[in-house]
Amino acid sequence: MQGALPWKTILVPYDFSDGADHAAAIALAEARTHGASVLLLHVVELMPHFGPETRLILPEGAQTPIGIHHYARSRAEADLRQVAARLAGDIAIETFVREGNPIEEIADFARQRNVD
Repeated sequence: MQGALPWKTILVPYDFSDGADHAAAIALAEARTHGASVLLLHVVELMPHFGPETRLILPEGAQTPIGIHHYARSRAEADLRQVAARLAGDIAIETFVREGNPIEEIADFARQRNVD
């Protein structure tokens, strides 16, 4: 690949949709080509009126309700780890979960990780 810049890290914002699966597949193919690693990032966007301490969720098998923010984040982390395990193979995949506005959080994450 003459003139092409090799990618070292590929960021895939991941929302658990079919489109995200497709984007991850493309990222993995590119990672193999360039010897890059893949970062899967999910942003949990919560409604502000829920507040940080609202107790609304009783997880399956739990006896004590937990805050919706905690539930959403822990569920996303577990689900994203499963996706990474399913996709990994010979490519290094890291998973990250953030809370907030997806556009802002993705841009902020990319800046922090120096991903262009």
